[in-house]
Amino acid sequence: MQTDVLTFFIFLLLFWMCFYVIGKLFKLEKRGWEIGPLYFLAKTTKLNRIINKIAMKFPRFWRVLWTIGIGFGFVAMAFIMVWFGINLYALITAPQLENAIVPFIPGVTVTGLPLLYMIIPIAIIMLTHEIAHGIAARIDGVTVKSSGFLALILLFGAFVELDEEQVAKKSRLTRQRIFVAGSFINLIIALFSLIIVTNMYSAGEGSYLYRIEDNSPSYGILQPNEIVIAVNGVPIRDSIHLDILLDQFKPFDPVNFTTKSGTGSITNHTVVTGFNRSKINKPWESYLLNNGTLLSGSLENLTANDQIRLTFNSSNNYLNFTLLVNISSFGITAPNLTALVMDLALNASLANFNVSKVYLANSSNPSQPFEFFSLQNLTAENNLNGDITRSAGFTLEDYVNGSDILAMNFVFDDSSEFEVSIDLCNIYMLSNQTPGYFGIWIGNYRVDRELAIILGPLAPHVYQTLFYLYMFSLAVGLINLLPIPPFDGDRLFVSLFKKDKPHLNGTDSADPDKNQESEDNEPKPKEPWTWVKTVIWSVRGLAIFLFLSNIILSLILFDIFSVFSGIFY
Repeated sequence: MQTDVLTFFIFLLLFWMCFYVIGKLFKLEKRGWEIGPLYFLAKTTKLNRIINKIAMKFPRFWRVLWTIGIGFGFVAMAFIMVWFGINLYALITAPQLENAIVPFIPGVTVTGLPLLYMIIPIAIIMLTHEIAHGIAARIDGVTVKSSGFLALILLFGAFVELDEEQVAKKSRLTRQRIFVAGSFINLIIALFSLIIVTNMYSAGEGSYLYRIEDNSPSYGILQPNEIVIAVNGVPIRDSIHLDILLDQFKPFDPVNFTTKSGTGSITNHTVVTGFNRSKINKPWESYLLNNGTLLSGSLENLTANDQIRLTFNSSNNYLNFTLLVNISSFGITAPNLTALVMDLALNASLANFNVSKVYLANSSNPSQPFEFFSLQNLTAENNLNGDITRSAGFTLEDYVNGSDILAMNFVFDDSSEFEVSIDLCNIYMLSNQTPGYFGIWIGNYRVDRELAIILGPLAPHVYQTLFYLYMFSLAVGLINLLPIPPFDGDRLFVSLFKKDKPHLNGTDSADPDKNQESEDNEPKPKEPWTWVKTVIWSVRGLAIFLFLSNIILSLILFDIFSVFSGIFY
């Protein structure tokens, strides 16, 4: 388990344990507080009074607003279902990380500073959502039975409990206003947050570097917080322009970046493009022992570091073995092979290294191998990497035989018996389709506008908070309108099929496919299956399928399950 995630969960667990103990010692349940191991709920009449006061102050305004929200609610419901359908198609046909739908789990899928920025927006969203339901209920005479504040693990908000029997007896229009109010206020907050965010800064010429990945080609050359104003002499308009320009480069291309620092000084930097190792390395297919003895290990985990995978013993003070890889397993052919890179970690004595080499065997002329690595004058446990490319004048097809097998021949010599261990041996086949890799995170260069100038050093923090408020408000407002129980969208959708008439014995239901009990607690006869239920459950089933398929496919395609597995290992 990663240290930062482990520390976070330990702190969170200790906090809730202490809070639970304090609640029991001081008997806070007598004050209306309910405290569990990981949650807190406090009922208060003050929030009821606030809701009632707000509702009765401008009843006509609220009634008009929520009525408008009904139309927006149904449009948003259709929009989000169509969007999930299009996104699912994209995940199946051309998956990209931008299409991933990942559940929000504090401390797991979201950690660090972004999580802190999200706490306030989530609390605002939950509070306004529930208050909106309460206002919509009160303007039409529905009782708010209870209200208060709650906390669950790391999420804070509010709750409003309505008298559902009174809600069920109201007209269809009134019920729809109550059901849509929470999501509609979320969408309104998203709109105003977006307006403020987009007016805090204006786009400047160039692209902002806000992170340089460790051990990337740009590490130590480009610096965070610099502005890229040109690449190979081409002026950069914004981050999209820079992204498109960088996509044109292939591995090992030299690229000149012209950057501007915060002090205004302009500097030129040359970055030699790399490639993304995490997406390209493949395991070896087999090995040939030409001279020597295999003591232990296999090829299965040769791409994992920090553990001995293969150990050979020399015969007659000489060791010669060959590792083989089938390049067709990389999805490329020899004519498309433009570069070959290998990462190697060996364990041997200094004397062994001084007389050792690694060759690529030439299939057309075995007597003329290409020296891939010279291991002379190296110390033990070295991590090596090297490459040969067409630009260096080599034709890689010459080193691949007719079966698409590439042979890497290791030769060691010494004056006495010795052992050689391979801890790591990754091979990377680069083709003319391999994208270049820089390891930089970019964004638009922002120039302060009036509001940002007024806020001064608080501006970036306000910006981040409002940005997450916009994102979460929009997401909650739309997803909550899906026709999935127990989302508000389901109650809004079902209300279309609910007639405006009170049920007998003063009972009613907001969901026509649920059985009701009469006031004398005698259950009604089971209702027959109707076309109404068929329509309702067909739409519900489609919404559930689209929602869950997007999440599950995202977790599978982008290996986001590794985020969860990291918690337990």
